[in-house]
Amino acid sequence: MLKKIFAFAILISIISVFNVSYADYPQYLNGNRNFILCDGHMGEGRYVDASSLNSEVYSPPQYVISIDIVSVPDADRGKINISSRSKVQFFYDLNDHHVYVRTATGIRILNPNGTRASGANLVRAAEIAFELAYKIKFNAR
Repeated sequence: MLKKIFAFAILISIISVFNVSYADYPQYLNGNRNFILCDGHMGEGRYVDASSLNSEVYSPPQYVISIDIVSVPDADRGKINISSRSKVQFFYDLNDHHVYVRTATGIRILNPNGTRASGANLVRAAEIAFELAYKIKFNAR
């Protein structure tokens, strides 16, 4: 019986190591409300920099917004040093509630139900940018 309890405790410990949630990452980088958490994965936190927001096209139902996203290694452990910064350009269509992103090879749609490799991790950043710019929610589909 003791062996079963010990094995169960080990299993729970292993699961908790791999079951990281956004709750492990600070909502704002170093308490600065200009840096808003948009993604966390394997210890790295990604934050949109609200001070970099630029509404490039405002032509309802079409919108274009660019914003910087910064990466912080070990943000889940309280680290605050930014390792990289990249400008991301999002295209929004309110008619179909799709959001697109400019990549090195063109513009592609972001699927909120897709994989990280397909850009699903950018959907939250796009939604935050839209709400910062226009004070209304944009829920990507």
